[in-house]
Amino acid sequence: MTASTNITRKAQPHTTEPSARRGRPPLDPEVRRRHLLGVAERLFAAGGYSDTTLEAVGKAAGMTKRSIYELIGDKGELFCAVCNHSHANIGEIRLDLPVSDQSLRSNLLALAHKLADHALDDRTIAIERTLVAEHMRFPTLIKDIDASSRNALNVKIAGVFSELIGFGMIGQVDTYKATEIFFDLVVGNLGFRKALGFDEVHPSDADVEERVDIFIEGFLRRHGLRHA
Repeated sequence: MTASTNITRKAQPHTTEPSARRGRPPLDPEVRRRHLLGVAERLFAAGGYSDTTLEAVGKAAGMTKRSIYELIGDKGELFCAVCNHSHANIGEIRLDLPVSDQSLRSNLLALAHKLADHALDDRTIAIERTLVAEHMRFPTLIKDIDASSRNALNVKIAGVFSELIGFGMIGQVDTYKATEIFFDLVVGNLGFRKALGFDEVHPSDADVEERVDIFIEGFLRRHGLRHA
């Protein structure tokens, strides 16, 4: 008879280690909001308000419909947020010029080209077209956004004229009046017409030079300018 051999195995101690987190960490809500607004802006610009659904925005942004509601709200609130966000970006436009080492005419030509570039930029036109298309649906919103965005741009342009005054290149003119006249001469309704579908192209160098010269010889000469 063979005796059975009992083997006692020593139990291994059980250790619990923290499991590694998988996937990407959750983004900051403000980062997610800016991402959502950027995606929604492109879709609203491409398809308009009526043909753009929250489902489509969510799919393109990698978010659920519930996330959109939590971050911003329904489609109407999302559209309003997109419009405000898009026109707030006008603050990113840099119009500061090296006025200290250039002639007045050179500075004004550089400013004119920057304004024309902005007015006819594809993104600017897409936003403008969306606002025009939805004016009847959101009349107060569109009116307020248009007024605030134009005012923000005017402040920047007036700042350039203040610099020119500071460097003695022009006299003590009303900078806001100078801003309105300069913008109307250089840009006018080019951007608006392009948003409506007209085939507007960027003004040629010769055209920009002529408009700037009209501003110099007309408005600035009338207000005491002796040389350009």
